Amino acid sequence: MIIYNEDIIKFIYNKKLGKNYTDKLIKEIAKKSPKKKGENDMILEMIENENKALIRKGRREGRRETLKYIAKKMLNEKVDIDFIMRITGLSKEQILK
Repeated sequence: MIIYNEDIIKFIYNKKLGKNYTDKLIKEIAKKSPKKKGENDMILEMIENENKALIRKGRREGRRETLKYIAKKMLNEKVDIDFIMRITGLSKEQILK
């Protein structure tokens, strides 16, 4: 049986999500905290969903950074900026940053 422990959640998520978001997560868990044996699965599911969301966010950010890197390389090779924008989907401002 897993026991809901606010300190454990803070330890795991404060650095990854920040204090405000972690506090929000704790409040959400507290609202749905198990009243009966067997409801612990709900907490595990919430944490698992949060982890999946963080992974998706990290992948999106990674893709965006990769596109920026490629755009910079193309720009250094004197590739037309309109072509770079069409291929990467980045705006002119994002490419020139």
